[in-house]
Amino acid sequence: MRRSFILGTAVCGLSARAAPEAYAHQLKAGLVRVLFNDRTGLIEVMHRYYAHDAEHAVERLFGPGADIRSVEADLKRFSAYVVERFGLADAGGGPISLRYLGEEFDGPFLWIYQDAPLPDGIEGLRVRNAVLHDVWEDQTNLVNIEGRGETLSATFAKGEGARKLLFKTDGQP
Repeated sequence: MRRSFILGTAVCGLSARAAPEAYAHQLKAGLVRVLFNDRTGLIEVMHRYYAHDAEHAVERLFGPGADIRSVEADLKRFSAYVVERFGLADAGGGPISLRYLGEEFDGPFLWIYQDAPLPDGIEGLRVRNAVLHDVWEDQTNLVNIEGRGETLSATFAKGEGARKLLFKTDGQP
C-alpha cells in the first residue's frame, strides 16, 4: 500500500511539474505591447505569440507544409496576416499608420514589430485585434498600452470590434 502511494504521489508530482510547460502553448493567447516611447518619438508595437501556436496557425491559414521556421516567405506571410488584423487609431477614430519592421523568434515566442510616429495631443487609442480569431474560436488577444500614465489593457475575443481606451490626464479618469 505504501509503495502504491509513493508511486502515485511521484507520478502526480511529475505531471504537475510538466503541466504548465506542456499546456502553456495551448492557451491560444496573444499579447501585444503598445509603448509610447518619448525617447524615440515612436509608438512601438510588439506582438508576441507562442511559436508553437503560430506554426499550427500557418498550416491552417496557408495549407499543409507551410513552415514559418524554415520558409522565409511563410514567415513574412504570417507577419502580414498579423499586421492586417491589428490596428490603431486615435480616440477620435483617425487611423494611425503602423510601419511593419520585422519579426524574430525568441525562445518559445514569435515576436512581430511595428511602429509609428507619436501623434501630437493624443488622448487615447482605438484598438482592433482580430489576430487568429479566424483560426481558433477560443483565441484571446491582450493589448497593453504603456507610456501614457497608468497601463491600459483590453482583451479581445472572437467577434469583438475596436475598443476605445482613454488616457488619464491630471489625475482624472
